[in-house]
Amino acid sequence: MSKLKVKHICQNCGNIEYEKKSSWRKLFKILKVLVILCIIFFTLIGSITTYNFIVTKSWDNPDLLFSVGAIYSFVQEITANFERNSNIASLSNNLTESCPDDECKAKEIFNYLKTFRYEKGTDANNPEKILSEKSADCDEISYLFKLMTASQDIKSKLICTNTHCWNKLFLENKTIKIDITHKEWKVT
Repeated sequence: MSKLKVKHICQNCGNIEYEKKSSWRKLFKILKVLVILCIIFFTLIGSITTYNFIVTKSWDNPDLLFSVGAIYSFVQEITANFERNSNIASLSNNLTESCPDDECKAKEIFNYLKTFRYEKGTDANNPEKILSEKSADCDEISYLFKLMTASQDIKSKLICTNTHCWNKLFLENKTIKIDITHKEWKVT
């Protein structure tokens, strides 16, 4: 039982008048919590959109700024920074040992991965499984490309929309769109 606050005690009759608890205060508290949650949600959306705008340089395609795919690529970019796999590094080193520059290294990795079979993935982003089965979905193969180029200290970015993923490769004087699923290597 809630405690009621005494508003007034009559000196003549001893009658006690209590403060009425208004429901608008409860409503106000709920509204305040909802506003705070909205602020947090829209701050998160703004952060992801800003990150995708700056890193992917996708001002020419606003669909890439914020979508389910944008959130996915944002999370995978962060994950890729922490994932180091000696098998991937070893394979990347073997593929690129005769390459004089980063573009050649990326091209060798691209040529290797474009031989993989496209298959709708079920075990998202398990690089070992993708390498052993030589099949992957667009997001899985793009993520593997990101890991392999990262092992060679080449800067690339995973980019996703709601339906497809690919990579952007950032070299000294050019940007290259790499879509392994469609076997596309395009200087932009």
